Amino acid sequence: MARLELDPNEWESVLGRMLRYHDNIANDIRGLIAQIRQEMRQELVPQAEERAAFGKVVKRAIRSMWALEYEIIDLQEDFAKQLGSIDLDNLTDDFVEEALLQSKPLQSVLHEIRHRQKVGLDLISLLVKSYPCEETETTSKLCKSVPKRTD
Repeated sequence: MARLELDPNEWESVLGRMLRYHDNIANDIRGLIAQIRQEMRQELVPQAEERAAFGKVVKRAIRSMWALEYEIIDLQEDFAKQLGSIDLDNLTDDFVEEALLQSKPLQSVLHEIRHRQKVGLDLISLLVKSYPCEETETTSKLCKSVPKRTD
């Protein structure tokens, strides 16, 4: 099985763009609602509902990205608790060997989380690219900037 490498910079970049994208969608909806109220244009209601539904999908994707980050943080904290405090003056070979043995299962769990992150990035890229982004200037910029995965 080939190792899937996750670029942390790409992860942070896509997460940041998704947050801005969600904010842009929310701003677009606010504008549509204001336009509906001021001009009494009922034909914009379905468009606003569609944007709101897509905003919920984007927010769900962001929350799933956050959940994976929280899993990694929890894993790191659990490992640190298992090791306890390290007394550098009395560090023995046995302690180092035990720490390495304890980290082995955690590495497989971490690798599985990283794999889910990579799959998540692929799905988010597809999500953004599948939605028609030409409706507003702000969302079209984001759709063009989400990197294509080449694996």
